[in-house]
Amino acid sequence: MKLFGHQQGTDNTRPIRLKEVAIAADPATLRLLARFLHDVADRMQSAGQAFGHEHFEDFDPAAPAEPSLIVTTD
Repeated sequence: MKLFGHQQGTDNTRPIRLKEVAIAADPATLRLLARFLHDVADRMQSAGQAFGHEHFEDFDPAAPAEPSLIVTTD
Protein backbone atom coordinates (compact mmCIF):
# COMPACT_ATOMS: atom_id res chain seq x y z
CA MET A 1 0.00 0.00 0.00
CA LYS A 2 1.21 3.48 -0.86
CA LEU A 3 -0.36 6.71 0.43
CA PHE A 4 -0.27 9.99 -1.47
CA GLY A 5 -1.80 13.37 -0.82
CA HIS A 6 -1.89 17.11 -1.37
CA GLN A 7 -1.42 19.69 1.35
CA GLN A 8 -4.52 21.83 1.83
CA GLY A 9 -4.06 25.39 0.63
CA THR A 10 -1.32 24.62 -1.90
CA ASP A 11 -1.32 24.54 -5.68
CA ASN A 12 0.76 21.37 -5.97
CA THR A 13 -0.45 19.40 -8.98
CA ARG A 14 1.64 16.33 -8.11
CA PRO A 15 0.79 14.43 -4.96
CA ILE A 16 3.47 13.73 -2.37
CA ARG A 17 4.05 10.34 -0.77
CA LEU A 18 2.86 10.14 2.83
CA LYS A 19 4.18 7.92 5.59
CA GLU A 20 1.12 8.28 7.80
CA VAL A 21 -2.54 9.20 7.50
CA ALA A 22 -4.97 10.03 10.29
CA ILE A 23 -8.71 9.68 9.73
CA ALA A 24 -10.93 11.81 11.94
CA ALA A 25 -14.50 10.56 11.45
CA ASP A 26 -17.59 9.36 13.25
CA PRO A 27 -18.60 5.66 13.32
CA ALA A 28 -21.18 6.05 10.54
CA THR A 29 -18.61 7.60 8.20
CA LEU A 30 -16.07 4.90 9.02
CA ARG A 31 -18.63 2.20 8.21
CA LEU A 32 -19.46 3.92 4.92
CA LEU A 33 -15.76 4.17 4.13
CA ALA A 34 -15.36 0.45 4.88
CA ARG A 35 -18.22 -0.36 2.48
CA PHE A 36 -16.57 1.84 -0.17
CA LEU A 37 -13.21 0.08 0.22
CA HIS A 38 -14.89 -3.34 0.06
CA ASP A 39 -16.77 -2.31 -3.10
CA VAL A 40 -13.57 -0.98 -4.70
CA ALA A 41 -11.71 -4.21 -3.87
CA ASP A 42 -14.45 -6.19 -5.63
CA ARG A 43 -14.33 -3.90 -8.68
CA MET A 44 -10.54 -4.03 -8.74
CA GLN A 45 -10.56 -7.83 -8.62
CA SER A 46 -13.18 -8.07 -11.37
CA ALA A 47 -11.54 -5.54 -13.69
CA GLY A 48 -7.98 -6.79 -13.26
CA GLN A 49 -5.46 -4.70 -15.22
CA ALA A 50 -8.28 -2.58 -16.65
CA PHE A 51 -9.07 -1.07 -13.22
CA GLY A 52 -8.36 2.66 -13.10
CA HIS A 53 -9.52 4.42 -9.94
CA GLU A 54 -12.60 5.16 -7.85
CA HIS A 55 -13.64 8.28 -5.92
CA PHE A 56 -15.36 8.07 -2.54
CA GLU A 57 -17.61 11.01 -3.45
CA ASP A 58 -18.88 9.02 -6.47
CA PHE A 59 -19.75 6.12 -4.15
CA ASP A 60 -21.59 8.43 -1.75
CA PRO A 61 -23.05 11.54 -3.39
CA ALA A 62 -23.57 13.04 0.09
CA ALA A 63 -19.81 12.93 0.75
CA PRO A 64 -18.08 16.30 0.72
CA ALA A 65 -15.82 17.10 -2.26
CA GLU A 66 -12.92 17.70 0.13
CA PRO A 67 -11.05 15.92 1.40
CA SER A 68 -11.10 13.77 -1.71
CA LEU A 69 -10.44 10.04 -1.32
CA ILE A 70 -9.31 8.20 -4.46
CA VAL A 71 -8.38 4.52 -4.57
CA THR A 72 -6.18 3.13 -7.33
CA THR A 73 -3.98 0.09 -7.85
CA ASP A 74 -0.55 -0.27 -6.29
